Amino acid sequence: ERPPARTSPWEAAVHVAVGLVAALVVVSPFAASPAADRWVGHWDAPYSAWLGWRVGEAMRAGTWLPTTVPDALWPAGIDLLVTDGLLPVQVTGLLNAVGLGPYRAYNLTLLLGVALSVWAGRRLGLALTDRRWVALLGGVAFATAPVVAAPVQAHVAFVWSFTLPLLVRRAVLDARRGTVHPALLGGLLVLAYLCSAYHLVFGALAYALVGLLWPGSALGAPR
Repeated sequence: ERPPARTSPWEAAVHVAVGLVAALVVVSPFAASPAADRWVGHWDAPYSAWLGWRVGEAMRAGTWLPTTVPDALWPAGIDLLVTDGLLPVQVTGLLNAVGLGPYRAYNLTLLLGVALSVWAGRRLGLALTDRRWVALLGGVAFATAPVVAAPVQAHVAFVWSFTLPLLVRRAVLDARRGTVHPALLGGLLVLAYLCSAYHLVFGALAYALVGLLWPGSALGAPR
């Protein structure tokens, strides 16, 4: 990553504000009422909000990292370790556990996912340009792209797609240096899986393609 000039406090504040505004713009079209009494979106949103609430109740009862929800799909229950989107469910649960309530907790989890996408897209941009504002616009472009923004109305796990630009960034840096950092790559792949198995599959594919096609890459033929 190219080391940009030191960011001034006001510029950092503006970048954060732009990221939050972009996240609100993505979420707001699907918010039918105030965040306190209605979840954003429909389809799987009620299920995800309920699941996060039950995880929060388990946290309140003393379980730090709930991995099962016994009364879902009764009598078998749900094993969260083999379902899609473990991390956003745990975040929703934590927000429920601190007293935000099922609607606010779910909606804030969505908002956080979009904001993380802006941040991660900006990180990718900084690997490609030393112009911080261009990198920020790249982050906004990623977070507001239809394929990323549309799942806000239904699938919280898909909204937590911030690991995808981070994996592409890792591929760019590794290809540029001609080395692979197994620990960093492995950590990102695990994080991608915790957000969604789809992010793991397509993030790994993106990493491989960038590594192979990067001009002059030691990981693949020059193109």
